[in-house]
Amino acid sequence: MHTENNKTSNDFQVHPINYWGPYILYQHLDKSFSDKLLNEGKKLTQKNDWSKNLVGQLNKQLAYKIQPWITNGVVPYVNMWVDGWNHFSGMQFQANSASLEGVWINFQKPGDYNPEHTHGGADLSFVMYLKVPKSIREDYDKHTSSPKNRDCPPGAINFKYGEYNKFAVSGRHVCPRENTIYMFPSYVRHQVAAFSGEGERVSVAGNIIFL
Repeated sequence: MHTENNKTSNDFQVHPINYWGPYILYQHLDKSFSDKLLNEGKKLTQKNDWSKNLVGQLNKQLAYKIQPWITNGVVPYVNMWVDGWNHFSGMQFQANSASLEGVWINFQKPGDYNPEHTHGGADLSFVMYLKVPKSIREDYDKHTSSPKNRDCPPGAINFKYGEYNKFAVSGRHVCPRENTIYMFPSYVRHQVAAFSGEGERVSVAGNIIFL
């Protein structure tokens, strides 16, 4: 059987199935919302320590008190995720109500990392990148330029779903960019690799439950 030009010997057109697995939203953050998250996050103290609830080996992980400005800032991205999921899946899911369950800021120094984990008990989770050192992009590009490097690049977030197998994509790593958000089903396994160089990466994460 010949498969040149995506055709079988019977001249039947073969199309790959692209819409498979979980849907992950990627969007730019509203700059004023991003700036406020960073400014208010810097005011938090160890009284707001959230690390005991998390698996990350990071410098500081501090919880915000959930206030209307945070909820109102997150809601548009939840709506985008729902719209994207409906388009992706062909379903008509309606989120009549949702609850924001925990929002925290992560201050990651060189060498800090977040091992593979999920966010149990929630429906959606998200990570927003507020500050990303230039060295992360440089190390990421250097790492991925070599086909020999199959592991998660320095400073990247790595999403995993399903089992590793031949002819299957079971994971995807991305390099974080400032003022962006990833929103994904909470069961999706993910990890954050350590980075080297100078600077501090600051992100905000949280969970959402549909009611």
